Amino acid sequence: MPIFAAEKIRKTFWDSNQELKILTDVSLSLEKAEFACISGKSGCGKSTLLHILGLLEKPDSGRILINEREVSTLSADAPQMRNKLIGFVFQFHYLMDDLTALENVALPLMVAGNNRKESLEKAESLLSQLNLAQRLNHFPSQLSGGEQQRTALARALINNPSIILADEPTGNLDSAHSADVLELLQRINIDYGCTFLLVTHDLGIADKAQTHYKLENGTLYKLK
Repeated sequence: MPIFAAEKIRKTFWDSNQELKILTDVSLSLEKAEFACISGKSGCGKSTLLHILGLLEKPDSGRILINEREVSTLSADAPQMRNKLIGFVFQFHYLMDDLTALENVALPLMVAGNNRKESLEKAESLLSQLNLAQRLNHFPSQLSGGEQQRTALARALINNPSIILADEPTGNLDSAHSADVLELLQRINIDYGCTFLLVTHDLGIADKAQTHYKLENGTLYKLK
């Protein structure tokens, strides 16, 4: 049974009265603990698709299902739904500058109404598992790029989401650090049984995924 599915997603933008078909009947399905990538040229609509799959943006038509429940209709409870079901990892991390690594990771739990002490304890456990036990009380500006990425990963994992969506997670890193991040994502995928969907323009990363889709001319093709 797919843990995550998208069916016939369409998205069109208008530019100077010209219709731009970004996504045309895009469909995909992912099983629990699957590690999948979507590759494609810059500007082909990968990030738009990921934002729609993550309920950050509404499609023109189509639907999204998580654990066979349709979640694609944005409503007043959409933020709570995203916080509970979906973990996000972005290229630029979006860590809060005035919060420590520990507080950044605990924040989604506290936003969901969990006890502060218990939220911080779970955040500390996750950060320790990602080899950041010595950096708990450091602010983002005091962390390296790789440490910021691991902090962002811990934050994405904190609510035990059904799926983690990652938008160019290695886009700002050199080849050595990119390899380290990919290895970390694959380890988390195995250790936590987490379903991953990565968007990337790096074919080297996409080829190492269990499932590889390519987005081209608004259409999603499954390559393996």
